Amino acid sequence: RDLAIGPAVTVVHLPFWWPLARRAREAFAWRVVYDCMDNHAGFSVITPEMLGQEGALTSSADLVVVSSPFLEAEARRHNPRVLLLRNACEYDHFELPVKPRGTRPVIGYYGALEDWIDADLVADLAERRPDWSFILVGRPVSIDTSRLARLANVAFPGEQPYPLIPGWLHRFDVAIIPFKRTPLTEATNPVKAYEMLAAGKPIVSVPIPEMVALGPLVRLASTAEEMDRAIEDALRPETAEVIGARRAFAREHTWDRRFGALAAALNSAARPSIMIGRS
Repeated sequence: RDLAIGPAVTVVHLPFWWPLARRAREAFAWRVVYDCMDNHAGFSVITPEMLGQEGALTSSADLVVVSSPFLEAEARRHNPRVLLLRNACEYDHFELPVKPRGTRPVIGYYGALEDWIDADLVADLAERRPDWSFILVGRPVSIDTSRLARLANVAFPGEQPYPLIPGWLHRFDVAIIPFKRTPLTEATNPVKAYEMLAAGKPIVSVPIPEMVALGPLVRLASTAEEMDRAIEDALRPETAEVIGARRAFAREHTWDRRFGALAAALNSAARPSIMIGRS
């Protein structure tokens, strides 16, 4: 009322915001969009109250936006108004010049250093390859870094602000996504994958479904031995066409394009279900 806001949409990212969003809908007839980015039941620390709120939010939202087919299937059990809208990137922010390969390869990861990171997998890999440097950018929270901290070829520069992330990514010769295979990560569509591809970087990832879906743009590995071989392969000289294919994919998957798809879903005539995204 104070700001004279007329029609609006309340976007809810976390289930415990639902009571406030519900009040706004009741008072002002604002539609509610639940932007479900994670399988919350897969987090190691979660409260039954939050999961209960998520159920009420999912079934009551005017639109549920999900970032992976796993989340889509779960949401459709409670609400037919579901939009599959994968993550994306700020392409211009991450478009980097090609980094000349140095004599000592740099293997890197950036993002949350939580208990879904397979620290033992990275430690096994770093022990196998003392001739490679490993950089893990992020603030260690629930991850056990005891093994990694003892290795001279592993660095933890800490949490970095978003404007500086492209500079760290530029240092990497190969980017890795070393997640554990859990109910949480099986539902994850990693934002960083799009950013890494925008930078033209080769990616080696564990085979979670959303990375498998990227097909020839990434290399997949489940064990330290497999990751060793995949990174070795990724370190070979690459053609401009290979790097260009990664950039071209990322250029088609930007936040501007995602916003367009979301706006179209909100403005379209009511339909029982909507699906936008790659199959």
